[in-house]
Amino acid sequence: MTENVQIIVSVTPEERDRIETLARERGYDDPAAYLRALAEADAEDEDEDEDSDDIREDIKQGLREAFKGEGIPLAEFWKKVHDK
Repeated sequence: MTENVQIIVSVTPEERDRIETLARERGYDDPAAYLRALAEADAEDEDEDEDSDDIREDIKQGLREAFKGEGIPLAEFWKKVHDK
């Protein structure tokens, strides 16, 4: 069984009310569950950012190849895609 630890975050009463409201509106039983979900979503976004970096590098590589004339005609590209 995983041991729970407590994290204390200071917020204003207005911020607390807003967090509680958002949690209820999004279907969470309590603010803690909502905040855990936000943390998990943020971690997933970080993973997606890494994927975006890979995609950007692939695009840059493709452009370098195209500028060097190392590319293939678009029709040939689509034929290869559809043949897979």
